Amino acid sequence: MLTRALALSAGFVSAAKAGIGVAALPIALGDAEPELVRVLDPVAELTRPWRVLAHPDARHLPRVVAFFDFLATEGHALRPILTG
Repeated sequence: MLTRALALSAGFVSAAKAGIGVAALPIALGDAEPELVRVLDPVAELTRPWRVLAHPDARHLPRVVAFFDFLATEGHALRPILTG
C-alpha cells in the first residue's frame, strides 16, 4: 500500500514538474522540489492524523523507546510536515 502511494506521489511530482498541471502534494514532498511553487494554501480537508504503532514485543526495545521519546518531544514541531 505504501509503495503504491509513493509511486502515485512521484507521478504527481513528475507531472507538475513537466507543467501538466497542479498537483495536491504533501507539504514536505512539494517543498523538497525547488522547481515547484506552492499556488494554494494547505487544504484542511486533506490533512490527516498519523498513528505510530509498535508491536507489543518491540515496544520496550531501546531503539523503539528512543523513537517514541523523540516523537514526544519533537512531535509538535514536526506536525506541519507530517500532517500537511
